[in-house]
Amino acid sequence: AGWLVGMRQAVWVGLASAAWYVALALSTQFGWWTPTNITSHWNLLIAQLGVLGGAFMAFRLVLKAYQQHVDKVQTLNRTLEEKLQALSDQDDALRMSERRVMQILKASPLPIIVAEFETGVGLEINPAWEQAFQRLRADVIGKTPVQLGFWRDQAHREQFKQEFGTQRRVSGYEVTFTLPDGAERTFLLSSERFMYGELDCVMTISMDVTERKLLEQQLKDLNATLEQRVLEIGRASCRE
Repeated sequence: AGWLVGMRQAVWVGLASAAWYVALALSTQFGWWTPTNITSHWNLLIAQLGVLGGAFMAFRLVLKAYQQHVDKVQTLNRTLEEKLQALSDQDDALRMSERRVMQILKASPLPIIVAEFETGVGLEINPAWEQAFQRLRADVIGKTPVQLGFWRDQAHREQFKQEFGTQRRVSGYEVTFTLPDGAERTFLLSSERFMYGELDCVMTISMDVTERKLLEQQLKDLNATLEQRVLEIGRASCRE
């Protein structure tokens, strides 16, 4: 009975049956009820119909409880299947995301780093990043750029994070990093936030513009020198 209708229902049925037997025994002992032999066929038929009716009602209760039990099991199975399917889809999406990230890292000639957005902890870099920033992959993974000495302090990196605002990308953010050999290099950072599994991450592409900035400064200095020479020639012409 416990397997069909559940232990709670089986216990209640057992208690009700025991109470019924006790009530019959007490009624017989104290003379409240005296069993009599059934001599009439109609009385026998009525008793049999009563027993069959009670058995039918009990059987219906058992079937109903069993059906409820089956429905619960089926609902639980469907829920488990949906959860397993959702986990499978998440795993597939995560593997696809990982493959795409690795393809981008391997194919790009520009330095790229993938890091956690909030902490900046490095998750993956490509060979071009190793060469540009003079750091091996083993020295970068699991560490923040502040620990590696690129950002002056955490507040400096927070300024970079604020550039995202309500957008999920930053383009052309200029910053100067000090490399391990002591040289200062100017980079333009282009970053985009994305979900890497359950992690909120950022992929940053760096472009070294140190030489370009140097040439721009030289051109500015040259223009200033030429303008000064023109002014001097003009003044000399006026005096003549």
